[in-house]
Amino acid sequence: MEEREKYDLQPITIDELSCLEKDQYIAVVASPFMLQYAYTIVPRKIIALLKRNVEEESSGFWNKFNALLASQSDLIGSSSEKIYLEQCFRNDNVFYLPNDARETQLWSEAVRALDRGEPITPWKHRQWESRAAYYNGLYEQWGDHETVCYLLASYLYLLKRASAKIFLAASFEQMMMKDHADCLRTHYRFFSAMEAQAGKSDQAIRIYAVTAFTEDEKRSVQLLNELLEKGRHDLIQAEIYRLNEDYCSAIQSLQAFGSRDADRFALSNYLLAFRWEEALRLLERTGVPAGERHLAEMLRGTMHLIRGRRHQAIQSFLRGSISDWRALNSMVEVEQWDQATQSVLVGWQDE
Repeated sequence: MEEREKYDLQPITIDELSCLEKDQYIAVVASPFMLQYAYTIVPRKIIALLKRNVEEESSGFWNKFNALLASQSDLIGSSSEKIYLEQCFRNDNVFYLPNDARETQLWSEAVRALDRGEPITPWKHRQWESRAAYYNGLYEQWGDHETVCYLLASYLYLLKRASAKIFLAASFEQMMMKDHADCLRTHYRFFSAMEAQAGKSDQAIRIYAVTAFTEDEKRSVQLLNELLEKGRHDLIQAEIYRLNEDYCSAIQSLQAFGSRDADRFALSNYLLAFRWEEALRLLERTGVPAGERHLAEMLRGTMHLIRGRRHQAIQSFLRGSISDWRALNSMVEVEQWDQATQSVLVGWQDE
């Protein structure tokens, strides 16, 4: 009530959304299950506010649709640094929203830039600088703390600073000393992305190979070496980024080349980053192979679902099941989606 009076907010019902003038509003969406209602006003822009849900975080259903909300948005904010960093490696225009005056100012400037149709990148980079400065301050106080050094290395990596390797090395050493068995994957593999970022393909492959234990990972090493023999440093860089779950950098790298080979590698990044609308556009542009028709229909059906087009979603999932019966798994999600939407609506009514 205080916020409504302070900002002169006028609440309306969901039914009244259809009366609003189309393409005139920026929609702020805090739940993936409300995205379908935001689309009824044909918003000029969409801002996603992602929050942690401890009860749902182990749920693949929740994570999937929260990620899809982010991918549909022009600006993403979260008060969780975990979610913020994860989204920085998936999407552009992501901001951290702690209860801090400086960070709040950056967010405000980003929203104004979005409203004016201006680039948001300068504000995004300023926040990375701000977070790096914050962790550098902690480093000066605490020394080689594994978490502080890792987060500092992450922000320096985003800023493309060579010094990121220094702090990653310090973090990895601390993890080894404390017998964290999985630190080869969680920390050491990160070096391969840093080498790829620096254009050192052969070194990036050697580092990644040290961390490759599963059959899939070993096949990835084989593919990387084949690409190295062909001199495809562009694809090596993108693939190393993908293997480090830096899908955003991989996509940007592949878009810079724009070859058919790049399209093939881009698809997996779009899918893993939940940028499914872009994946669908790519499939439609390049032609859908017979073996991937069910994938295209699954993506199309999901896009229908989050826009509130339930019947079209079901039709797409059924068409997909003709090529691959596993597409029917998406039918279960239709019911889950309906239940989650109703739960959110009831919760708002109770408030």
